[in-house]
Amino acid sequence: MVVDDDTEALGAVVQLLAAVSDAEICSFPSPWQALDAFAAAPDSFELIVTDFEMPGMNGVDLRRHLQALSPSAKVLLTTGSGRFTEQSARQSGFCGLLCKPFSIGALKQTLSAVEQRPSVYKNFTRNPL
Repeated sequence: MVVDDDTEALGAVVQLLAAVSDAEICSFPSPWQALDAFAAAPDSFELIVTDFEMPGMNGVDLRRHLQALSPSAKVLLTTGSGRFTEQSARQSGFCGLLCKPFSIGALKQTLSAVEQRPSVYKNFTRNPL
């Protein structure tokens, strides 16, 4: 699953993923649409790739909702904002980080690392309110 409100970026990520994987790729321009699809069939998605900055619900909030439905869901964060490091993304419950713009090589490397990691929920650091 790929989620990004920028339809050009969404299409580009889908094309890159299709070039390196034979998995079926669902794409959503809205985090709400993605959440509805995931809620209907959470076991159908091995990996969710989400942008951080989206109107109405950012990538962190989407990850929280997804992992509330399926704690073992692997959610990969993509962003061009510079607000996250690999470490801070993982501490926030993501299985990894891809900084935009990224190359097909960076995508392959990140996907390989994500496949080798156990469920991130076990390593999820909760920040007290």
